[in-house]
Amino acid sequence: GTTSMKCALDMLGFKAAHGDIFTRHNRSVWLDWAKGGSFEPALDWLLRNGYNATTADQPTGYAYKELMARFPKAKVVLGVHPRGADGFVESVSQGKRIK
Repeated sequence: GTTSMKCALDMLGFKAAHGDIFTRHNRSVWLDWAKGGSFEPALDWLLRNGYNATTADQPTGYAYKELMARFPKAKVVLGVHPRGADGFVESVSQGKRIK
C-alpha cells in the first residue's frame, strides 16, 4: 500500500512524506492546517526537512489541491486498493498504525 509506494519513491530518489510525519513531527503545524489554516507552513516544514513535495500517504495526500497549485507540472501516481475503497478502509482500520 502506501508504505510500498513510499519505499518505491525513495528508491527513485524522492523523499516521500508518509503518515508518520503527522504523528512524529511538528504535529501543531498539521493540526492547524487540518482545522482550516494555511497549508504553506506545513509545506515549508516539509521542504526545509528534505521532503521534495512527494507524498505517499495522509495527511499530505489530503493537500493534493494545494500541492498541485504550488507544483502544477508535478506527476501524480494514483494507487488504487485491489478491493476498492471499502477494501482500503477495511485494510487501514485493521492496520497496526491505527490506535
